Amino acid sequence: MSIHDLLHRTDVPPDAKDILRQFIIETADIHKELQQSEQRYRFLVQTIPDIVYMIDENGVFTFVNDSIKGLGYKPDELIGKHFSEILHPEDVEKASSATVLEKYRGKVVGNKEHPKLFDERRTGDRKTTNLELRLVSKKAETKTGLMETVTKVAASGMYDRDVTSQEKVFLGTIGVIRDITELKQAEEELKASQRKVEYLEQFLRVCAGCHKIHIPRTDDNQMGNWMQMEEYIMEKTSTIFSHGLCPDCFEREIGKARSMELGKP
Repeated sequence: MSIHDLLHRTDVPPDAKDILRQFIIETADIHKELQQSEQRYRFLVQTIPDIVYMIDENGVFTFVNDSIKGLGYKPDELIGKHFSEILHPEDVEKASSATVLEKYRGKVVGNKEHPKLFDERRTGDRKTTNLELRLVSKKAETKTGLMETVTKVAASGMYDRDVTSQEKVFLGTIGVIRDITELKQAEEELKASQRKVEYLEQFLRVCAGCHKIHIPRTDDNQMGNWMQMEEYIMEKTSTIFSHGLCPDCFEREIGKARSMELGKP
């Protein structure tokens, strides 16, 4: 028998019916608030640029937000598939609990050495943060291999009740994936620049014959990269060159000209 049926019974006192009506009104309000809250949550999750995912206890996707489209996938086509579907094949083993945890079995692990997992079960301070992984675009390959997106992953286990409860049931993992490809490229460019600066701080190699300057490449200072001294200085500073002859060179060139003149037949 439902609450609404009780309102129509003649054996239910009026005061009890008033209480039931008030309960129905309050319950409806709570249900409406929950719906609105869920709508706001879904809007937030679908509009953020990061990839948000949920997987079950077997590592199978149960939810992926629209940001996955950046890799060429539609959210619906990943639901029901294992998370390894989007990971670079070489990164699957380092991010899956099935392979990673075996390496830690029987070992005492410090706080800073906890394994990082895509299918994380831990929560709180022990959850996964800053797990660097490569994701692959759907059916996209370059001449050198798979098209990769470098990411950082944060993941935490989900349970049906407080994690301190002995009766808790593991529901799966929720995680956030952030694209750091451009950041990694910037880091590599910065490292290359630092290597150049470190080399130049040691010495500057100048040709004794033509005075060209050797500009080291990032691949171990190969010798095929030389530049005119004027070109190098203009590139590194705001200096503009205007060529002429110093007094010594002027006298030397005049002497050469006279010698040539006197040597004419």
